Amino acid sequence: MDERLALVPVEWFVAFTPASRRWFNLLCRPGFKHCLAFRFDRARGTWIWAELHSTGMLIEPLHSYELDARVAAIGQAGGCFLRYRAPSAPRGRSPRLMYCVPFVAHLLGLPGSALSPYGLYRRLLATGARPAFESARV
Repeated sequence: MDERLALVPVEWFVAFTPASRRWFNLLCRPGFKHCLAFRFDRARGTWIWAELHSTGMLIEPLHSYELDARVAAIGQAGGCFLRYRAPSAPRGRSPRLMYCVPFVAHLLGLPGSALSPYGLYRRLLATGARPAFESARV
């Protein structure tokens, strides 16, 4: 069975970045301006990078060396990462207001209503996520 369609837990990594050039990020907590998610697709042997920008959605397969470079760049910029075991594939309707936070929450099948990247970070920690790639913030 294709793991994309299976209702089985899937491990995701969620990145929180300190930089974004949108006006509303003035309202965000420092260090938590944007979020995105990625996971390994065992069936294809590649990483899947999922990110929503104001210009559109990016769903991109990456080789390990490409992912390593992106993770390193986010880490060097002061970003942090969480590892989250999503309970199942996304359920329900997609959010009406779509920006990075509801996009990632829906992708992970995460119930709740975080409004900011930091709110999503705290929600993920409360539901069992743990720091990844030696990054930790509270």
